[in-house]
Amino acid sequence: MSFQLRRGGVIGGVSVGALALVTVGAGLAGAQVTNPIGVSPGTGAPGTDITVSGDDCDGTAVSLLLAGDGTVDTDQATVGSDNSWSGTLTADDELVEPGETLTITATCLGGTMIYQSGSFLVAGVPPTTSSTTTSTTTSTTTSTTAPPSSTTTTPGPGGPDPTSPPTTAAPSPPTTAAPVPTPAPADPVDDEPDYAG
Repeated sequence: MSFQLRRGGVIGGVSVGALALVTVGAGLAGAQVTNPIGVSPGTGAPGTDITVSGDDCDGTAVSLLLAGDGTVDTDQATVGSDNSWSGTLTADDELVEPGETLTITATCLGGTMIYQSGSFLVAGVPPTTSSTTTSTTTSTTTSTTAPPSSTTTTPGPGGPDPTSPPTTAAPSPPTTAAPVPTPAPADPVDDEPDYAG
């Protein structure tokens, strides 16, 4: 590529050619290279821990943000001597829903590196927590004895009329024996007949 400077117009005391070189140079200097971040896993159920990592941070730490409809989680990763870093974010099961795509951003604090954002797709259903529940069931069995069934009496010698049908006696209710009072002494009986006369 070659540039030729020709005499041309002057804008505000500066030649148009010199202005063009300054503008192109400023455009190249202003172009910022962005690095991708690593996101693992890229998909998971609510409650999943997500590892985020990257390289080339010339600062002291990297601020991480996981966001959906609002902030889901944050972390700050320490930058190693080789300028790499790694942190963990959690897709909190109380803040995300299956089918939601979360955005992950990383900011190199105190440095010039700019990172591309990443994403995490919330899939499935929230993980279940297992718990052991001991249940004690107390069973009470009540046994009820039916009253004696009706009895049929058959006439016997000296009993009711043998030509009448047998009778059915109703069961008698349980009784409680009450104390029997002692009778008072009886008046003397007069064994002699009374004659009118």
